[in-house]
Amino acid sequence: MGFIAKCSNCGANIEADDTKDAGICKFCNAAIVAKKAIDNSIANVNKIENAIQYATKNTYGSTDKPPMDFEAEADEAMKINFYSGYAVAFRLYQKALGEEPRVYEKLFEALKQSILYGDLDVLLKEIKENNFGRYFKIYKTLVSPQKAEKIKSEYQASINLNSKRFWEQIIKNDLKSNPEFTNIKEWLDYAKSNLDYMVEEKQIIQSTADKIWNAVNKFAPQEIPNFEDEEF
Repeated sequence: MGFIAKCSNCGANIEADDTKDAGICKFCNAAIVAKKAIDNSIANVNKIENAIQYATKNTYGSTDKPPMDFEAEADEAMKINFYSGYAVAFRLYQKALGEEPRVYEKLFEALKQSILYGDLDVLLKEIKENNFGRYFKIYKTLVSPQKAEKIKSEYQASINLNSKRFWEQIIKNDLKSNPEFTNIKEWLDYAKSNLDYMVEEKQIIQSTADKIWNAVNKFAPQEIPNFEDEEF
């Protein structure tokens, strides 16, 4: 069903379709995010907050939680099978870190799931920051070499930059979170410019950017998939 909306970029009146998550302003080519997509995003954030409050109340009898209970909150956020839940859990596990190997293992799992449920930007952020490598250096001092190697191997098996299945999932996630693109060439141009920028800003090295670009270019679908029947 169509309705008249005002472009937030140029101010022009445009005809919008409230059955779509996003569109493009025909006057200035700005991306327009529909109310449906915004409402869905807000609903997902509220879902995470409500789950954490519900768990806290069941554990302590009140939503006024004791201080420093970051691990318990992170455990609840992990139960929400959505990128935002894993991202929240990762930040909370960071605050819970000490000398318990268990918390590091939970943090690695949250990081892994946030990448697998995230888009290309999430992957590039981890490549730049190398959170796994940074925390793994500490973790391996707390456990046996055999245990450390097992955890590292499991993580690398899932976050495998040589895996077709891995790249197909990341590309699908990225296309789904960027509905403004109308064809694959537009999306590929965007991905390439993003990689070029990160190299120019010395956030990643050229060889890493080349490897990512080759994989993206190789495993990208021929056309934008239809996500209308999937949860946003």
